[in-house]
Amino acid sequence: MKVEIPVVGAQRLVNSGVVVLVTTKYRDRVNVMTASWVTAVSGTPPLVGVSVHRGTLTHDLIVQSEEFVINIPWVGLAEQVQRCGELSGWEVEDKLEEVGLRADDATYVEAPLIEECLGHLECAVVRTLDLDDHTFFVGQIVAAQVEEEAFDAESWVLDEEELKPLQHLGGQYYGVSAGRFIPPYHPPEEEEL
Repeated sequence: MKVEIPVVGAQRLVNSGVVVLVTTKYRDRVNVMTASWVTAVSGTPPLVGVSVHRGTLTHDLIVQSEEFVINIPWVGLAEQVQRCGELSGWEVEDKLEEVGLRADDATYVEAPLIEECLGHLECAVVRTLDLDDHTFFVGQIVAAQVEEEAFDAESWVLDEEELKPLQHLGGQYYGVSAGRFIPPYHPPEEEEL
């Protein structure tokens, strides 16, 4: 039996993907925020999009720098991910230090990588879409790194707990994928002529 739910927050039904930590930098100011409204946008060129609330420091730093990094945390970073989402960059000078994460130099952008994360997408903003209370930033991936054992040429491997990306299920709930599989395919039978 299905039940009616409020439309405000209903986007969580489709929002059970990888949660990320978005890092930004403009001049000497660095910030990190938790985001789960992230999606692939294009294969060629490789584009990703992230939706960021207009009132955040991250929003302002992306607008000013025109770049960001998407850092993909593993399940063991759930507490730090939650804290990054609760703390405001306007109120905390160094959120990375506050939550116990280490910054590392990126290859092409000024925004830092988070050393403890499984993977990183360095992005240069190529488009923005102003929405009601958020801005959707489209970034072209200019560099990408991932833990070798965590990802093969096609997908996350999901064999070991410390190599599983953290997923956001909504509110304060998180999860991880149990494993990967290929569904059996049964081609349609050919019709007799």
